[in-house]
Amino acid sequence: MLLISAGIEIMLIICITAANLNPTPMLYFIFYNLLYGLVFSLLIPLYCLYKENGVSVSGSVLAEVGFKKPGIRQWGVLVTFVVFSVGGQLIPKMAAGEQIPWHLLPMGIVPLIMTTFFEELFSLYHLGYPGFRTWADILLLFAVGVGFAAAYKLSGNNLIVSFFVNLPNAFVTYILKYEQFPVMRVSSTIAAAVTLVLIGFATEMLRQLLEVAKNAGMNELYLSVEKKNEPSVKTITRNGGVYERSFEIDGEQADIYRIALLE
Repeated sequence: MLLISAGIEIMLIICITAANLNPTPMLYFIFYNLLYGLVFSLLIPLYCLYKENGVSVSGSVLAEVGFKKPGIRQWGVLVTFVVFSVGGQLIPKMAAGEQIPWHLLPMGIVPLIMTTFFEELFSLYHLGYPGFRTWADILLLFAVGVGFAAAYKLSGNNLIVSFFVNLPNAFVTYILKYEQFPVMRVSSTIAAAVTLVLIGFATEMLRQLLEVAKNAGMNELYLSVEKKNEPSVKTITRNGGVYERSFEIDGEQADIYRIALLE
């Protein structure tokens, strides 16, 4: 698993570097949003989680790795870390009379929400950004990552807390060091919004279908999908689909998956 994590981290750096080499909107979307974000930060880790547990990525499995509802303790950790992290950066500058470029924030909100959702090991993947390749920045980001890791542990291994501790810090870092970030345009907001929608849309549609089938008294559901339709296959397997058999229709190969509705 350590080798897989190292491999993913290397691919994150490569994808971010490629996105920033020739940052046209389409190439940036392909290398950053799709490859860095959806593939290497989300789908591959979910697949590794599936392989490690030998079952579909269910609510109980996700809870074990940190996706769980925050309680009073978790909210306390979240507020404490946000106050110290954000306040520690802004208060000294505001006290010194420095102008904070708040006007930059609206264009960066959606892209930063997406980036924060995808972020994994702190520090190293920033090597892909041309503006964050100094030792000072890498060491600072490493220290920030240690802080977020502490928030994760103190909150009882809660990734929801870790995300919301990270997000305000990302906003503040952007407005204070905007020149080190890729230029945020309207296209960046649109691309980030499309990516976030892609994450949840297909999964939510299938989840609702499973709920309807379960309420109708069905014990299991069979779904057929063309073998080459990888996004649909991944959506089915993420919702507990188990491969049953293959068949051919109109010269195309297709698979049948079974989803158990009653545990």
